[in-house]
Amino acid sequence: MSTMPKVSVIIPTFNRAHILGRAIASVLGQTYSDLELIVVDDGSSDGTAALIQTFPDPRLRYVQQPRNLGVSAARNRGIAEARGEWLAFLDSDDLWLPQKLDRQFAALSGVDCVASYCSLLRMDGKISIEVPFGDVGSNSGPKPWPSLLMDGIWCTQTWLVPKRVVIEAGQFDERMKIWEDWDLLLRIALLGPIHHLPEVLVHSTVSHDSLVGQHQNRPTSLRILQQKHAELFSRDATVAAHHIYTRARFELLYGDWMQGWRALARVIVLQPTRKRGWGLLAASLTGRKGLQHIAEWAKQRKGG
Repeated sequence: MSTMPKVSVIIPTFNRAHILGRAIASVLGQTYSDLELIVVDDGSSDGTAALIQTFPDPRLRYVQQPRNLGVSAARNRGIAEARGEWLAFLDSDDLWLPQKLDRQFAALSGVDCVASYCSLLRMDGKISIEVPFGDVGSNSGPKPWPSLLMDGIWCTQTWLVPKRVVIEAGQFDERMKIWEDWDLLLRIALLGPIHHLPEVLVHSTVSHDSLVGQHQNRPTSLRILQQKHAELFSRDATVAAHHIYTRARFELLYGDWMQGWRALARVIVLQPTRKRGWGLLAASLTGRKGLQHIAEWAKQRKGG
């Protein structure tokens, strides 16, 4: 390309040659064409490199990591390679609808914000859920809105954000295997308003090797998230209790049983009249089966 693209789109991938082509095509097929697509191969050993050769579009750039370093490292490598003023991200097993970028840029016209996100449709087997649930509006900058503080559902596939903002916020935390996008968006939210376009412009599929489906990654990432944003989460008693409950649930099911019990005790002390703490206690007394029932209920209610 002879000129700098307006937006750099980054797809991290690892051994996804069987499905990556669909994601690539959904970016190169955008009605908004002033873009570059950077596919960061995070140490794949399948036919990813050969697949890239089937796309002759000069806007496509292929970057190889020396070994598998994780999705956050792959995205950070893509950010370092990006030439565009704006950044957008897509996972290799998801796709954009054709007007995704067009609609977001149009919605941002005249809007004062540091980032934008749209809605997505998450499909997990027979369950399809729109995320987020309706129009949650825009945050007010230094005080992120409550739903952002309590839920990691603002997925990178929906973002459109200036590269300078991502750099200022500190990029992706390479220690985290899940919710690294939630962590970064919390940091971005402290820089200014974030705009929501309440249109489904992304389709996200929870495949067998999706990181979002690998629940064993959650306790460690959640510990990091809560340590980094402890002061922010503690400003509101409801938000604080929500995080303690979430910590208890994931520690009991996938992490450290004793840490889970300690967190659960704190939940019950903080909110003795709420049913969820007592319900989690009852489920834990039945063993893993009861806890899995709680996890499945949460999955169906919120899409994972």
